[in-house]
Amino acid sequence: MKNERKLIGGGIATYYSKTKKIEVKIYGILKPEECTGIDPYVRKNAFAELTYWLRPFGAWLGAEEIVSSPCVIPVDKMKKIGWTIKKMNLSEKWEFLKAAFPLSLVRKQYIFICDVYKRFSHAGAGNEARTFSGI
Repeated sequence: MKNERKLIGGGIATYYSKTKKIEVKIYGILKPEECTGIDPYVRKNAFAELTYWLRPFGAWLGAEEIVSSPCVIPVDKMKKIGWTIKKMNLSEKWEFLKAAFPLSLVRKQYIFICDVYKRFSHAGAGNEARTFSGI
């Protein structure tokens, strides 16, 4: 968070040069009670802000897509910030099942793709406005 002086979240992403894909492994935002003194609007939109700043970095690396690892965030929340469920072929579904196990026995998981990145990297090359979550 560029203008924020306290750590409220972070993430880990991996770039795969062979497939030109960035996979977001972990994004984490602190709970509201752990973010006292931080503007609630900033905390509420931290995930969207992290995604926003990942876009130019992905374009610089030459990534063609940004996807999530198996994720338990509800679909409607991800759609609000420009992510949709990734359509997978049979081999990708098998890899997903292996990666999501054993948590998939308890929680429904999805792999998301950042649709906003497609618009950012192809049409307008960075002129896309932020997509704040409103979550």
